[in-house]
Amino acid sequence: MNQWMDAEHHAQMAQQFLEAGEWRKALNALRAALDLSPHRTEWQLGLAMTHEALGEPLQAADAYQRAIDIGADDLETQLRLTHNLIQAGHCLRAIARLEVITATIPSCEEAYCQQILAYAKLGDHAMARVMFDIVMQTDEHNARAYDFMAHSFAARQQFDIALRLWEKTYELEPAYPDVLANLGQAYVKVGRLGRARKLLRRHLRVQPEDVDAMVVLGRLLIAMDRHAEADETFRIAAELSPSSAPVHLALGELAMLHGHLDAAEARFRRALSLAAGCAGARLGLAMIAWDEGQRQEAKSLLIAEAACDGHSPAQLLKLCGMMMRVGLA
Repeated sequence: MNQWMDAEHHAQMAQQFLEAGEWRKALNALRAALDLSPHRTEWQLGLAMTHEALGEPLQAADAYQRAIDIGADDLETQLRLTHNLIQAGHCLRAIARLEVITATIPSCEEAYCQQILAYAKLGDHAMARVMFDIVMQTDEHNARAYDFMAHSFAARQQFDIALRLWEKTYELEPAYPDVLANLGQAYVKVGRLGRARKLLRRHLRVQPEDVDAMVVLGRLLIAMDRHAEADETFRIAAELSPSSAPVHLALGELAMLHGHLDAAEARFRRALSLAAGCAGARLGLAMIAWDEGQRQEAKSLLIAEAACDGHSPAQLLKLCGMMMRVGLA
């Protein structure tokens, strides 16, 4: 009886933490409750949703799977599981489950929509289009399908088509999550910087703590020679997320543009301390080292930079230019 009461106490504490937005404390309280009473599906689902709120899709998927194993076999829980599997990069596992769902419930549009995104992430854009067409046969006004198909075209650098699809998403559902941010980033890619800036600012009025969007906006502002606005944007992002490597990288690049090499070096080193594979940080340090006459150090940094993943085209061009400059053609 005492163990049951202790478990209930932890669950009640978790609810209070959730209402206060204290996700980590809620997570710990739910774990304590489940350690004492592991077969409570509502607590397992609460654990899964808390992991989601913390941006931990793989842990959320594991929690949803445990909830299903102990009896929460409703469709919504299954779809939350597959959604988080896709977000965690386990797309094949998600597709296998989604195919079971559509075989059982052929009218489940959400299962087809999720497969659009899963196939797009796998690079199988032909199958993504097949899933999109299936949804369109029954619902030409499905904003989620248009959004996921837009991601498929964006992954192929076909931003003109992606734009049309995201515009359709916005037309159907103006409050659709991140649609303004996606439109803004796509307009950057097609060179319509003024339009991109307006959309990103509108997005940030709705989601003022979206640090990723702030980094995109800041880089856009640099391209538009609005350096003071860019600096303000990056510094707000740094206050919101002091452990964001992309923010420190961006601040370092902006400092370099103004010739503040000591400040730039400090930002690049901070970015690397937060993310050892941060694309662009070693490039910045190499440029500083070269200008300071540290030739061998610059070469070593450039070789290490070339081994990183995730460079933007602009970073790759700058990296190639520096490598030729130092004799690493």
